[in-house]
Amino acid sequence: MSFVLLLIEIYSKVSAFAPSRLQPGSNPHTPHRSVKQLRFSNWLGVRKMSCRIKRLLTFIHYPTTDISLKMGFHEATNMIRFFRRHTQLSPKELRQVCRQNDD
Repeated sequence: MSFVLLLIEIYSKVSAFAPSRLQPGSNPHTPHRSVKQLRFSNWLGVRKMSCRIKRLLTFIHYPTTDISLKMGFHEATNMIRFFRRHTQLSPKELRQVCRQNDD
């Protein structure tokens, strides 16, 4: 079974092989719509997380390792990679830009 079909079964509560067999009380959406909603909610979660990290880096002058632990990352490198992937800046670069704007 492919990973996508497994996701469909988990999040839509409908077998990926028989989407028309809905049971009472189960998810009334099609598997495709359920996966789209899952992606959208994941995207919103990523946006909120990157905004929180930006705020902490900008206004609170804690070390990056402390911020990463506060945000639930096990290591600072994981948070740095996550942050760089979603903002195209490293935490150090963001702090430098903020300091330049304050001067």
